[in-house]
Amino acid sequence: MTHYAAFPRYVETGSARGSRRVDAPNWLMVMGSQNAGANAQFGYHAMISLDPLTENRFGYPVLYQTGETAYGAALHDRQHPHDLFSELSASYSVKTGIRASAYLYLGYPGEPALGPPTYMHRPIAYDMADSPIGHHWQDATHVTFGVATAGYDFGRLKLEGSAFTGTEPNEFRYNFDRPHLDSYSGRLSWNPNANVALQVSNGYLKSPEALDPAADQHRTT
Repeated sequence: MTHYAAFPRYVETGSARGSRRVDAPNWLMVMGSQNAGANAQFGYHAMISLDPLTENRFGYPVLYQTGETAYGAALHDRQHPHDLFSELSASYSVKTGIRASAYLYLGYPGEPALGPPTYMHRPIAYDMADSPIGHHWQDATHVTFGVATAGYDFGRLKLEGSAFTGTEPNEFRYNFDRPHLDSYSGRLSWNPNANVALQVSNGYLKSPEALDPAADQHRTT
């Protein structure tokens, strides 16, 4: 399965806090699976973005948005560009019942079990060119250089735990940051029907912000 989007546009924020520019947020996602016997399956995922070319290091204007850095300074009123490689991951799952399965997920980079699925994976935001204002605080861990997640899917309920790198990606969007697995999280998800998805999660992030490395964070969503 593939999912790709590009949004060529002109942005005018209409505020002295913001700016104006021509840009094109974009991404390409690929997902696939391969049977490994009667009850097991390998999966793979990849996300590539040319944001480093179309958005440059400052990213694009979004009033009140905060998070990450550009040229050694904290970004505000801007959404940072996503990394060239925003996910390269693999998973292995084993069926344990009619609807139940256990699985292991490894990503470099990847997405730990913390917060809701990032906005471009949510059907309600399928065609959103801008990230939502809560993206950095709710979805900030969706590009994490070093993730290991184990989980059990009961069908409508899913329980997961992750160990991952707490520090956010640096401002050099083409490289691979060093993994540390110094942070952890847990998440319980419930999908009561095809149109509703609920989750509660909690995590400890060691030194998430590059400009304040002594500050750790506990995040509950």
